[in-house]
Amino acid sequence: MVRYITGKVLNLDGRPLAGATVTVGLLSGKSQTGIANSHGEVLVQTTEPALTAAVSYAGYQAEQQKLEGAQPFRFALKAIPGYRKDLKKRSKAAVKAFRKG
Repeated sequence: MVRYITGKVLNLDGRPLAGATVTVGLLSGKSQTGIANSHGEVLVQTTEPALTAAVSYAGYQAEQQKLEGAQPFRFALKAIPGYRKDLKKRSKAAVKAFRKG
């Protein structure tokens, strides 16, 4: 029997996080992964019951939640403070090191 696990991944402002990775933990201990579309919507197809959903997205804190039957999941991720500034700093340092090398 095919089952569809659905849900949304947004930031705290309610904006979709396209490209967020959602991993669904299955009863067998295996997992299935889906990627959020441009509307933040995720669809994961499986043949066994799902127990948990975990989401990750660069610059945001990862989260996990227990799934309740056929109810869609919904994540509202919190940005990691200073992530963009730190990424920019590291990128500049990498380019500088590459040019020297």
